[in-house]
Amino acid sequence: ATHPSTMSDASDLPVVTVGLQEVSSKNLAVTKYRNGDNITHAPAQADWNTYDTNEVGCWAYYDNSLGNGVSYGILYNRWAVLDARNIAPIGYEVATEAQLKAIANIPPGTGDGAKLKAEGFDYWDDSGVPADYGTNLNQFNARGAGERTNLAFAELKESTTFWATDTDDYLKVTYDSADATFETAPLTTPKLAGRSIRVIRDADYNGWNGDPEYLTDKSVWFPSAFDD
Repeated sequence: ATHPSTMSDASDLPVVTVGLQEVSSKNLAVTKYRNGDNITHAPAQADWNTYDTNEVGCWAYYDNSLGNGVSYGILYNRWAVLDARNIAPIGYEVATEAQLKAIANIPPGTGDGAKLKAEGFDYWDDSGVPADYGTNLNQFNARGAGERTNLAFAELKESTTFWATDTDDYLKVTYDSADATFETAPLTTPKLAGRSIRVIRDADYNGWNGDPEYLTDKSVWFPSAFDD
């Protein structure tokens, strides 16, 4: 059976409308592909690097902390995004480069990072420059989820990055800038990093009506991790 979002108890992902996009207002936090297969969990750094070499999709919580998973969602390598089993729950697709740029207002120039960022300092460091502070005007509610490199987890509360479905490049927002930028992936390991994912609701998706089979096969439930 196809499955609804595994981020909730057989319910649809919360979305906000930013421009023409209905985008999820929290980071993806699923541990199964759409067909129900497990996404490989890779808490150990050596395993994470090996899965990149072997082109295997994988996930981890920042610092392997469930608490960080509740606050910031899950970090995925790009192979998980590319897997044909589809990481996006039914009714949603991983955002494209064009969609992420539209959400962040790129182009022209750099994007509106302050409008993307959650307000306050619960999930972002304080740069000391008020112009950098999150306003969350478009309710995207970006949090400083950090990333995973080939060496370690890095930049919790300092930055967040988002994969696109159609390019190795990525959207980046930082605590010490009011901008949002679309960054070029590193040439040597363009798919290795652990990044966050936002999904776009399909225009013709009318919502999930429940599935008794699914109810016995739930994955991860973060009931209100991004709801303040």
